[in-house]
Formats: sequence, C-alpha cells, structure tokens
Amino acid sequence: MAIRDALLGPPERRRVHAAALVGLFLIAIPLSTGGMPLAPAGGVVFVPVGASLFGFLAAATLRFDRAGVLTAWAAVLAPVWGVFAEWAFLSLPGHALLDRLEFFLSAPVSPFIVGAVVVFGTLGAVVGEAARRVVEAVREYDV
Repeated sequence: MAIRDALLGPPERRRVHAAALVGLFLIAIPLSTGGMPLAPAGGVVFVPVGASLFGFLAAATLRFDRAGVLTAWAAVLAPVWGVFAEWAFLSLPGHALLDRLEFFLSAPVSPFIVGAVVVFGTLGAVVGEAARRVVEAVREYDV
C-alpha cells in the first residue's frame, strides 16, 4: 500500500469520499441551529462536541469504506466547520461580512479544534478499520 493510499484512500473511491465530506459540511449547518442535535449547549465552547461525535461516526464509516487517515480527519473537520459556518453567517447579526468571514476561517485552526480533529478522526479510523476487518473475517469464515 502506497503512502498516498494510506492517507487518502484508493484512487477509485476518492471522489465518493470527497462528496461525502462536502455533504457532512452542508448537513452540519442546519443541524447546528438552536435545538438541533449539533447545536452547542451554551457557555464558552472551544470544541463543538456534537459535531465532533458526528464526525467520529463519519470517519469510522469512511474508513470502513477504505478511506485514508487524512480523509477521516477531514470527516471530523467538516461538521465542526459547518457549525462554525452557522455561527459566523447565521448567528452573528450586526457584524460586518469580513468579520464573519474572519471568524469562519480562523476558528477551525485553533489548537482545540485541531486536537479534536486528530483525536476523533484517528479513533474513528481505528474503529472503522476494526469493523471492516471483523466483517471480512466473518465473510471468509465457513460454517
């Protein structure tokens, strides 16, 4: 297995995985509005936990489909960034557009977000790989 495949997954599945990442980002925006599953509970929020857990499940699912580690990390970043998009463009009335854009682009590079992406993405990839190997072992087992 080449390094590129380990990081990004097999070439024939990369477009499907990229489309899934875009979908995760777009789905997270409406799900992060008030009262929805990814909405932060309030107070000082360094990492949107609901979006991170959603990304963990997506990372496990994508790794089950042989996506790479970078793709698993992006699967966590996509819904987290979707939450920040909702905050920046829908929940900050009265701020200039450039201020909103600055918040949107700077928030996901905080050390808290990077740490959550690496931890949740790596754990999701490990869980997805383990599940894939179990399924393959069960399929090969003759009864």
